Amino acid sequence: MKKKILVILIALLIVFPLGCQKEDKYSKYTRIVILSNKETDDSKILFMDNDHKIIYQLESQFIYEAIYIDDKLYVGKDKNNYQTIDCVTVEFTDDIYIKEGILLHYSKNGSYIVYLDGKCNVIDKEGNKKELEGYLLTQLVCNDCFYMVDYSNYLYCYNLSDYTLKSKIRLFNSEYISLTEVNDKCYIVSSKGFTLIEENEVTETFVYPYDFNEISNVRKDLIFVRENNEPVVYRVSFDEYKMILEPVYDEVYYADINFNELFEDYYKLGYKVVYYGEK
Repeated sequence: MKKKILVILIALLIVFPLGCQKEDKYSKYTRIVILSNKETDDSKILFMDNDHKIIYQLESQFIYEAIYIDDKLYVGKDKNNYQTIDCVTVEFTDDIYIKEGILLHYSKNGSYIVYLDGKCNVIDKEGNKKELEGYLLTQLVCNDCFYMVDYSNYLYCYNLSDYTLKSKIRLFNSEYISLTEVNDKCYIVSSKGFTLIEENEVTETFVYPYDFNEISNVRKDLIFVRENNEPVVYRVSFDEYKMILEPVYDEVYYADINFNELFEDYYKLGYKVVYYGEK
């Protein structure tokens, strides 16, 4: 009898933790595609792998546009009313209303930042509007801060909790300026290299190990350049002393994607791609 009880207890200890674990959905897909159909007034939200195989799928009313911010996708029938999709759990969450402008960040407390008439504006949950300094060139939300660079080459750091200005720094001149996040650290991306932002201060610069003709884009740890007049994509990482660039040969980054062919079955039914991007 004791042996039977012991076996049952062991079985319960093995099964119970497995039953409590959440499914790791986020790691199973790499791309998100939204296809909308005006005639049927519905949309398909597809979570796909690198080979465009569908891993998860959600359905919604007609989606006019989508904005991806901080692992959340804001989808709307118009430019004011949005529904939030949590891209970690792959499920719908809150409905939100944007009074005006293009959404840049949305906070849990109901306040949000929009791009409006060339500037960033904070709108609190009561609808009060506060205009931030400078005309927006590029921006990034990272480590509880809203960073933005304006056309006068100033870097602003705002506290996300109350949008107070923590620092304002004049940057160096560069043909290319952007902001990105690599391994939970914020960087200014310039023609010189990646410059680390720590404690709201601009610190060391990791210079590029190769010369580029041109930097065309940066997205998280990927940098898109022209090298010897050819498009090249590198994945960026760092050790204690230098920047490391690893070439990325995935043809998705190089080829022009033909949505008519890639989503032929959907297009035959009247759907059109309104959003395509990486998570």
